[in-house]
Amino acid sequence: MKTKKQKLKQKFVIVRCPGSGVWIGNLANRSHDEVHLRSARRLWRWRVADGLGIELVAVAKFGLDPAESRVSPPTDVLLIGAREIIPVGGPVARRILSLSNASPS
Repeated sequence: MKTKKQKLKQKFVIVRCPGSGVWIGNLANRSHDEVHLRSARRLWRWRVADGLGIELVAVAKFGLDPAESRVSPPTDVLLIGAREIIPVGGPVARRILSLSNASPS
């Protein structure tokens, strides 16, 4: 039987860290509160798609409103101090990955 750590590995996840904010990407590795994401995008601002919630769990379930959300370009990142790791389903992950990169305003 797989452990929770094994089940999370190689999945698309949302990670919340007090010092570095909210990130979304492919989970490459996790050790204690350190999380390595590939093709990660920082969520600078988010609104849940179709107004279906306000929390990160709702983002994972319903996706983002592209007009009201801002995400950074993809990068690999090592996050330290992860407080939440939320799995994201395939269709929602694809929609989030297709969002335009935020530009300075």
